[in-house]
Amino acid sequence: MATKVAIKTGKNERPADPTAVSNRQGSQVTECAPRTAPTTGASHSAGAELPELALFEVNRPVRVTIPAELMSLCAEDPESTTVSVSKVEVSFTAITHTIGVKSFWHFVASFPLRRAFSEQLAMELHDAIVARIPAEAMDDVRVRVTKYTRGSLIMVVDYPAVDGG
Repeated sequence: MATKVAIKTGKNERPADPTAVSNRQGSQVTECAPRTAPTTGASHSAGAELPELALFEVNRPVRVTIPAELMSLCAEDPESTTVSVSKVEVSFTAITHTIGVKSFWHFVASFPLRRAFSEQLAMELHDAIVARIPAEAMDDVRVRVTKYTRGSLIMVVDYPAVDGG
């Protein structure tokens, strides 16, 4: 959604330049582009190219859910340059520490823009988070990726899978 740039002139506001607009979606795609060399192959390791997560102490266990957005390229069409936006929710039980929200958003925005299915993104994001936190700090880390595609198709992926029995 585009918004016009305006100059305050006391009583009235007028556009600074009638053609000047700021495209919020465009800036989000730019912001989420890879900040490091792109990864190759079908998998991404929880390597050092991602930033560390800031941890903060908690005085008793608490369940936390942090939402964010994750960008990816269409995995089914190798020629497509369309960026898909997925809603990501990471939930965990903070035992001694919790993850800072700004730190988490930066972490997700730094996740490489790649061509991957939602299932793969959920597993890789989970593994990258777990690799960066001490085991005694948090428990039951779960990742939910909700992908919205053209034609009103919605896919929800939870990792790790909940046991059915």
